[in-house]
Amino acid sequence: MKVFVTGGSGYIGSVVVKRLLERGNQVTVFDNLERGHRCNLDPRAESLLKVKPDSVLHFAAYALVGESMGDPLKYFDNNVTGGVHLLKGMVAAGCSRLVFSSSCATYGVPDALPIEENTPQRPTNPYGQSKLMFEQMANWLAETKGFRPTFLRYFNAAGAIPEENLGEGYVRLRVAEAERRQAKHDIRCVEDMVIELLRNSRDAGAKRIYLATSREGDLRTTTILDDGSGVPQDMQERIFEARVTSKLESIHVDRWGVHGRGMALYSVRENAESARVASSAPGKGTSITVVTNATKLAERADQSTWPTLGEDEDGKRTCARGPHNIVRTCCEFALEEYGTCEVYVGSPAEIAATARARVTPSVDGSELLFIDDLSTLPVLERLRAAADARELLSVCKGLGLEMSERTAHRVVSGQIRPLRSVASRMLRKADAPTGPKPVDLYRDRRGLKLSKPDAEEFSRVLAKDFSFIEDRYYVSLVHDPKVRVGKGRITVTFDLEDAD
Repeated sequence: MKVFVTGGSGYIGSVVVKRLLERGNQVTVFDNLERGHRCNLDPRAESLLKVKPDSVLHFAAYALVGESMGDPLKYFDNNVTGGVHLLKGMVAAGCSRLVFSSSCATYGVPDALPIEENTPQRPTNPYGQSKLMFEQMANWLAETKGFRPTFLRYFNAAGAIPEENLGEGYVRLRVAEAERRQAKHDIRCVEDMVIELLRNSRDAGAKRIYLATSREGDLRTTTILDDGSGVPQDMQERIFEARVTSKLESIHVDRWGVHGRGMALYSVRENAESARVASSAPGKGTSITVVTNATKLAERADQSTWPTLGEDEDGKRTCARGPHNIVRTCCEFALEEYGTCEVYVGSPAEIAATARARVTPSVDGSELLFIDDLSTLPVLERLRAAADARELLSVCKGLGLEMSERTAHRVVSGQIRPLRSVASRMLRKADAPTGPKPVDLYRDRRGLKLSKPDAEEFSRVLAKDFSFIEDRYYVSLVHDPKVRVGKGRITVTFDLEDAD
């Protein structure tokens, strides 16, 4: 088939041209390269109209809503007048088959959602109006000249063509828009960077994500650790290069848009003072450390306040109030991914203490005696396996968690208590236990005996009921209530956060 494609070097047109050529079609491209990119143009496509086409695919247009409001005539001249010339050429060439890249902008503000094909078209900007006018012209030619037009009305097309297979499940995308200029706009604040790091861990298959963050002067250091699939040694620098991501079949679509593992790491590094993989290996999780400068990448002044939980109009749990800080970013992500992965956020020392308490080891204590190098263990398990403060300090340094030797001693001695997961704190639920639940028959032989599972269940019930006090007096639990059984009594201790 002979196909004539306008806008064949643009985002959508270049992909269509490639697919048409792969299927053996003869393709002619017409593009002035004003908003397309020559590098996207497949060299197998002819660049001039030399043959009469069997069909026309029309992708060429100005397509920025905001720009159209500032200069409507520019859009009508290009999208409508240019469209008239195209239709005249089709009539002259005897071609009646047309596929037009239209837009959902032709519908304007719909009366109901989802938008259906027969929803009334009432555009609210010149861009949408210009697309609708071309549709109307093509429809009149269908009435008078036997045209057979097809209109594609879409919003926010996304995707890309793999340009190079890098191995280890990674590819480099052929998308000119992903270069440095766009990367600078993708991340506007530290909170944007945090959500991209969280999504990156999730896309690596992580079930537990630990985010450690601290600030000294204008510099903020953020380290994210996970138990995901890990990054091979030869990819640990390349994942920060432009357009490198995981293979397209592993890409997710969530409330923040389209995302694939590694997709935003180039943008992260472009907006940071430094970004690196501190430690990783296939199947052993990853630790990534990013340093940002508050004078260059903005962040919220209040980084300590937690949001309050609410519900949206569909009854879905959401963050109702509170500053849009790092904590809220983690809360929104944790609620969105609830049941998929757990998220913990705190200082480096708190994260180290939490990992030591929460992570389930894959090797038992006897096997640890024969492990000379803890770096052979999964990333998160190294924190738990550290035998003393000096060894913990060494492990933390290798994972990008900075702390003093004194702080390491406090972590090992239990003075720094483990954190609750973000979701459990928001939803007033206790974290799931990480180990077996043996019955302790030696607890207080002289009186009441509570099995450990019953004591833990009782603690969870009390933690849930404690929300009555939390809501009235603005206090928060550090961890679940402690239940102790003595002679003729049961003692329950509620430890509150220091700030309370």
